[in-house]
Amino acid sequence: MKLPSLLTEGQSTFILDGNTVIQNHKAIKVVIEDDKFRLIMNKKINQSNPIDIVLNNTLLKKEYAIEFGRGSDLRVNFFFVIGKPQSTQLNIILKAEAKIDFNLVLIGKIKNSMIVDRFTTLNENASLKITTGYLTHGILKVNESVLLKGSDSEFDGENLVIGQNNDEVAITQNVRHSAKRSSSLIHNSIVANDASKIKFDIYGTIDKTMEHSKCFQHSKGVILGEKSWIEVDPKLIINEYDVEAGHGAAIGQINQDELYYLSSRGLTENHAKRLIIQGYTDPFITKFVNMNHQRFVNQLIIRKMGGR
Repeated sequence: MKLPSLLTEGQSTFILDGNTVIQNHKAIKVVIEDDKFRLIMNKKINQSNPIDIVLNNTLLKKEYAIEFGRGSDLRVNFFFVIGKPQSTQLNIILKAEAKIDFNLVLIGKIKNSMIVDRFTTLNENASLKITTGYLTHGILKVNESVLLKGSDSEFDGENLVIGQNNDEVAITQNVRHSAKRSSSLIHNSIVANDASKIKFDIYGTIDKTMEHSKCFQHSKGVILGEKSWIEVDPKLIINEYDVEAGHGAAIGQINQDELYYLSSRGLTENHAKRLIIQGYTDPFITKFVNMNHQRFVNQLIIRKMGGR
């Protein structure tokens, strides 16, 4: 895929195209080991602005890893441009006391079908706040596994999925608490247009003796097409008493009372629907402080919503 200028204009953007580093970044060390690319983030860099990473033309059976060292405190924007392979793997590793704010966007047209395996590991006192936008076209399957390995580790995951035409998106989220006082929160926002199909299987597990841990799941979705559907199946597997856990899901069509209210204020039905959907999409767009990135992501969302 030819990368848009809105992604590549920044001088501090790291760009990996297939097997080649097109543009480097002083905060990133690249280690290539057979079928694995490791991006090691330098914690000594005083990075006031986010580090921007673009991965284009992912390679067949390649494993990509992003590693954050002990005590890292960074913000990262990661644009994952789906390539030709049918499967790929992304690992995110936080060592002890790392505090990371991470925005991840998956984009591109999938020719047949694509499987993305994503593994996240948090060590002691590590904190990851990750927002993911699934804005691909085609059939996508995602297996997301989060391991809270260290005590007092925190995972906060927000996800936005927009389906269009005949898109099929199936996401399995598996969060495992294997440390005391660990906490996780998953929040999924889902929009299904046309004849798209979107499915979430969500698992939250707290292992025995991992007391004072917290595990919560929240999902909301809106169905816009007559042939589209959304299915969310949350599950909690709790093997310890002294914990907090809960899940909830709200899936349905746009509230007709909301449409009537907005229409009575002079909005057309299409504009009213667009305003309601912005409640799902705008929080994701505003995660990006760079205005070029906001414009780029907004363009992707508009196209996924049937606009130009």
